Amino acid sequence: MVSEESKASIFRLIEGEEADRVPVAPPFQGYWTLGIEGIPVIESIRKPKLAAKAQMEMASRCGFDAMEASWDWLSPVEMFGCKVRVPVKGEIVTKTRLITGPESLKNLTLPDPRQDYRALSSAESAELIVSKMGREMFLYSTICCPFTLVGEMRGVEALLLDLVMQPDFAQDMLEMATDMIQEYCRVICKTGVDGVILCDPTASGSLVSPMEFQNYSRPYMKRCMGTVAQEGCVPMAHICGDTSELMEIIADMGTSIFSLDSSVDLQHVTEHVKKRMTFLGNVNSQMMFRRSPQEGFAESIRCIERAENTRLILGLGDDIVTGTPVDNIMAMRKASDSLLSKE
Repeated sequence: MVSEESKASIFRLIEGEEADRVPVAPPFQGYWTLGIEGIPVIESIRKPKLAAKAQMEMASRCGFDAMEASWDWLSPVEMFGCKVRVPVKGEIVTKTRLITGPESLKNLTLPDPRQDYRALSSAESAELIVSKMGREMFLYSTICCPFTLVGEMRGVEALLLDLVMQPDFAQDMLEMATDMIQEYCRVICKTGVDGVILCDPTASGSLVSPMEFQNYSRPYMKRCMGTVAQEGCVPMAHICGDTSELMEIIADMGTSIFSLDSSVDLQHVTEHVKKRMTFLGNVNSQMMFRRSPQEGFAESIRCIERAENTRLILGLGDDIVTGTPVDNIMAMRKASDSLLSKE
């Protein structure tokens, strides 16, 4: 089901053209696949070849046209020195907050991703997947945005207070985080991936206002996207929640592909914005987790139909929930194929 046409279809959409079939991407399958295959997270870091093999097999099984080639998106948190908890399944969790105030920031130094065990593992996985599937699939790496990175190191509530009470301090933290993420992007782009998806869940509309997003997330995400583009890769972004009010701003950042949450109704996105970006989404992740493959198929069809006049890559609106049945995820590709067969 995966062929060179898979990758070509993604690039046609990016270039403003139409694809013969709606392409399918998870967009975040890394941790879900490890869980399905019974590979503990720490083992996936220690054995990147094992992790890469599992990801490639799952991508072929699900008929993805694009996928994550590296998925350890919060690794810069530990790189800076925060203590973390590595679960058997699911994402790695931050345990300690390294930044306690302006003085603590002075004690931090920029880590080098080339010397970090998690970054090195991610790069090795990406290189392996690129070497095996780079001609056929559009491959991307996932990394956190500066705003989300600072939220992990400082604590989200403390950061949101800083935006009001200590805005200069907030910007100092964001500057340091941006330098780190830009360097990480340079390293991961050299693996041969096609794109980098910058994730900023802490900049969700449920946490920050459009003005706060404009002032404290956008400038730093835009700089990271610029680095990705300079390295010859496609700049991509994901922000959780309803981002309807942010669409123009997101397009202005130079976003080629925007991964949007299921809470966004593409029918309410302006035609002007639709012409500027390709959209990835936005099937409801919880629905895919809790319901049947038949319902997942119907929801995928609904998403495609509501994306009229949109350059769409069909995928979930967020992570694949750990434990989601494989048959439910396969329903997205079946939905795409069914519409093609009717034409």
